[in-house]
Amino acid sequence: MPRLRYRIISVFTLLATLLALLLSGEHLAMLAGWWPWRDGASAASYSNQDKLVHAGMFAISGYFVVLGWVSRNIQAIPLYLGLLALGGCTEWLQGNIPGRGADNWDLVADAAGAAVGVTLGLCSLRRNPPG
Repeated sequence: MPRLRYRIISVFTLLATLLALLLSGEHLAMLAGWWPWRDGASAASYSNQDKLVHAGMFAISGYFVVLGWVSRNIQAIPLYLGLLALGGCTEWLQGNIPGRGADNWDLVADAAGAAVGVTLGLCSLRRNPPG
């Protein structure tokens, strides 16, 4: 039963990642007003924080995707490539959303985060194989 739980969590993390990355600039600015670090932050520091957010979202998604879906028949590499495709598609779509823009460094952050999440998920599976 835990595998089903991880599959459900992986779907929710992927949907949350997709929603967060496809918000319009106006909606993103409203959310940014709630961030504790917004006071006195420069555009450069926001850009760096944005990369950490991208990496974090994809690391969490990658971790739960591996725990939920990797088995003898399903390997981690196609799942990782799927996460990369998701990152590429969202970056391309961001170029068409008002107030947003596509950034190749966001895609690099997505790939790095997904790699960390997939690796941690595989390590977790090796320590506690599904029964």
